[in-house]
Amino acid sequence: METIITPDDLRPGDEILSYKKPVWYNIFQHFFDWILVLKAKKKYGRYCVFARCNHVRVYIGYDTSNDSHKVFEWTYPEAKESYLENWMLSPEYSRIYRYTGGIDKSILEDIDELFFDALEYIEYRMFKEGEHNWRKYDWGQLLDIAVGWKRVFDLGKNRRVCSSGARYLVEEAFAKKIMKDTPLNKTLPCAFANDSEFTCVNTTVDTTGDIKPEPTD
Repeated sequence: METIITPDDLRPGDEILSYKKPVWYNIFQHFFDWILVLKAKKKYGRYCVFARCNHVRVYIGYDTSNDSHKVFEWTYPEAKESYLENWMLSPEYSRIYRYTGGIDKSILEDIDELFFDALEYIEYRMFKEGEHNWRKYDWGQLLDIAVGWKRVFDLGKNRRVCSSGARYLVEEAFAKKIMKDTPLNKTLPCAFANDSEFTCVNTTVDTTGDIKPEPTD
């Protein structure tokens, strides 16, 4: 059965998985989406959950300064903070996965501000290292994932795509490594749906089923 949730039911760090349908003339994105499904089924087997997923957002919490719930995503042309939208909660359009592995209790006690603080710290650290492009989307990494190469086209160790960025942010905030058998830059969007330490929180129905593309309005 479906689980009806509200923004207040989310926990910072929840991964919101969805499917962005590319426009018909975006040949590269159609090709990459096809490759993603093949890669996912090869890695996770024929019963791979949500192989079609091609985008990931991280819920980062409630922003008291403007009375809104926020998400963070690595998207073209660069990573951005944006508002949580109602469709993101619906199992018709998304699957929301929560990390259930061991997290230090002291971290969970301050989780409301945790991801905002983590983003500020990342920004500060990158500035100190002279890395001013860490928010830029890494098309090269996307190509490496598609062809199976190791950092041939990758545009820099600090640049990400949606899935590696979402994982990176969670690892930074929770101060621990996850998915240890998969290199960060090889993280597939559906990885969160197929990892035993993540649990779907917005539906209990068959999560291998299809979902609608993201609304475009």
